[in-house]
Parts: sequence; C-alpha cells; structure tokens
Amino acid sequence: MNIAILGAGSGMAVEIGRIYAARGDALFLLDIKADDLEAIRDDLLVRGAAKAEAMVLDLAAPPSYDATLQEIATKLSGIDVLVIAYGILGDQARAKDDLSHARAILDTDFTSPALWMLAAAKVVKPSGVIAVFSSVAGDRGRQSNFIYGAAKGGLALVAQGLAHDLAATGPHIVAVKPGTVITPMTAGMARRGPLWADAKTIARIVVKAIDKKRGPIVYAPWFWRWIMLIIRLIPAPIFHKTKL
Repeated sequence: MNIAILGAGSGMAVEIGRIYAARGDALFLLDIKADDLEAIRDDLLVRGAAKAEAMVLDLAAPPSYDATLQEIATKLSGIDVLVIAYGILGDQARAKDDLSHARAILDTDFTSPALWMLAAAKVVKPSGVIAVFSSVAGDRGRQSNFIYGAAKGGLALVAQGLAHDLAATGPHIVAVKPGTVITPMTAGMARRGPLWADAKTIARIVVKAIDKKRGPIVYAPWFWRWIMLIIRLIPAPIFHKTKL
C-alpha cells in the first residue's frame, strides 16, 4: 500500500510508520523538522519500507493543500492511506489572555487538519482511508484544556460529517481519540498510572482501525469511550466543582 503521513515526526506517527514499513509498504512523510524527518525516513527504509520519501512543510500553513496532495499521489502512484497526526497541546493559561497563541492552537489542531481532510477526500483512493487524530479532550470542555479540546472536538465532528458524506463512495474516514499517551508532547506531565498508554500501543490500535475500516470514531485505548461517557454525563453543577 501507499501511505502518506502528515506530522510524521510525532511520537505516534513514528510508530505507525514503522508498522507500515515492516509490511513493505511505500511511505511519504511530511513534517516541519528536516533533520528529524530524514532520520525517520532512513529508519523506515532499514525496517523494510518499499520506499520512503520526505517533504519538509509547515502543515498548518501549506502553500496549497490540493497541490501538495496531488504531488504526493503522483510520487506514490496513488494514496491508499493518509494519516494526519500533527498537532500542539499549547498552553491553556496563556491562550486565555494571548489570542495569538489561542489562534495558533486552533489553526494547528482544527483548521488545517480539517482542510487536509477535505482536500484528501478528493485525492485518496475511494477504497482508501483518511485517519486523523482527535482526542478525548474534545468530548467535554474542561478548564484545564478547553481550547485544545474545542479544536480536537471540532475535528472529530468534521470527520464524522465527512464520513457520512462519503459513506457511499469512499474513502473511509477514521477519527482516533487517544487518551493520555507517553509522547514528547506530554513530556512535562507526570506520566504514571493505568490510564497512560505508550505510542506503540496507540499505533497498533490506529493501524488496526485503518485495516478494518472502523469508526468513524475510535477511542484509543477502548476504555476511554466509557470514561468519557461518564464525564459527559456528570451534571454541570457537580462538574463545575471539579478541577479536571
């Protein structure tokens, strides 16, 4: 298969790329960091990728969504799977006062990936899959990260709507909602306890969801579906007394 990964340098995307490389698939990698991207490309070739090409690009502000995807499709001879895996956590406290920072979070985590999905719907093979990373943070607004959560929640809604729109024609759409994951993005947190998953675990869940065309919403791991259901059902007067 031909796999394109946007945000190929992120912790979960690296592990997804390694799974596809071990299968002998062809990969096209995009990210903003040139040195990291070249090292990842070389690693995937060693791991068995049929080929691996790389493009350095600011994914949140590309020159053209459509032209970039057409270029990738031409170089890969078609795109079977597109994974949109980039994003930023941002600083909630700063974003409440610094609107430019709030906009950076919204542009990176919602606007640009949503536009990549819309553009990809015209380019990815009808039998293929577009997978995008949302988050459990998007299931209910919480004081600790509601700007990031709003972006990820909105992205899941776009994925659901696009999945409905393309149900009869394809490609298939999968929005993955990870819980707490050990990646560079969460490096400043106390990453302990049973709710934390490593990037390899999430990557296996994502690839399985793509293979089986599950979704359009997939929680990773599965138990977050029920955790977030409980959180959504807490009445507001009680919820507002928490510090989540």
